[in-house]
Amino acid sequence: SEEVLPSLWLANDDILYVWGRWGVLPPGMSEAQVEALDWNPDYVLTNAPQATRELDQVQLTANWRSPKWSIYASLVWSDLKGNFDSVSGYSDSASGVGVGGFVRVNEQTNWEGKLPNSSEWEAKIRLTGDLPWGFRAGAYMRWFSGDYWTKSYEVDSRDSFFAESGEAFDVYHIYFIEGDNIFLEQRGSRQFDDELTLDLHLDRPFAISDSRLTVGLDIFNVFNEDAVVSVKEFVNDQTDGPTSLFGAPRLRQRPREIRLSASLSW
Repeated sequence: SEEVLPSLWLANDDILYVWGRWGVLPPGMSEAQVEALDWNPDYVLTNAPQATRELDQVQLTANWRSPKWSIYASLVWSDLKGNFDSVSGYSDSASGVGVGGFVRVNEQTNWEGKLPNSSEWEAKIRLTGDLPWGFRAGAYMRWFSGDYWTKSYEVDSRDSFFAESGEAFDVYHIYFIEGDNIFLEQRGSRQFDDELTLDLHLDRPFAISDSRLTVGLDIFNVFNEDAVVSVKEFVNDQTDGPTSLFGAPRLRQRPREIRLSASLSW
């Protein structure tokens, strides 16, 4: 399949290597432009320039307690946007653990937008209380809107690259940018499914001499919801297999689980 890249930045080293060895110019560049290139980086220790990560958030909470019961509820609206997903160091999770767009210029393409690992809306309710015959119970429900993700392409020298004019790039023009992640659309332009989870807990303590035995029952994801929480975000390596296609689900909510437990304290 063909994809139209918003832009493609080449490394000076690659351009000069191909020109010096084979006399091949990259599409759109003249001999004078290529010969004017050099590689003389000025290394300094500094903060990442123009790195932005802005969080706006509003929270509403309610809490009620009595000797036997408690209820907690919250509603949160969040807006996390910017161009750099990491808050410490040159590591951007957009392309796994790496140096990010301040070193890989291709990764600055479409990188301003909604950052991952953040939901716009989140609602939680927690209820705990004492029941007859010594039982204790609890319920926890959480709903949140899906996290953001972006259609991407990882530069692969096995692919063929052509300029708008139809001219082809030499494979060695791609050597140093191999593996760069390019967002094919605005960052965070897609969302995963909303996710709903209900967990229930029930236990009963028993006094045994100077010890206490507590027997418990937990049910996680009572409704057995199966929202998609991870997909194949890259258009690379698509084959006839359904899981290799772009957008194919890679992970869903954990299915319903039932757990019996016992603990002894003394």
